[in-house]
Amino acid sequence: MSLFIDKDKSTTLDDDELLLSTFEDVHEADTLEYPRSAITFRPDGSLNGFQNGTFIYCPNSDKADLEGLALSVSQTGRIRIKSTDKCQKK
Repeated sequence: MSLFIDKDKSTTLDDDELLLSTFEDVHEADTLEYPRSAITFRPDGSLNGFQNGTFIYCPNSDKADLEGLALSVSQTGRIRIKSTDKCQKK
């Protein structure tokens, strides 16, 4: 996952754009889901368009008893982290 200044709003990092940070991929046994392909922040910290949503991180998804994390991003740019049971196998 990469964090960068997307001057041309292509949602992909181009050679002339500033890379701010990169994050390690999640372990292959874990899952990370988000309902959109990108998040774009405005200069005031709010989200551009209707990009609010929730990241769902499920550690070691083959174990049904592990609790996951939900990281919700609101339209105003506020972020909340809480536990989720969406990782529990039925």
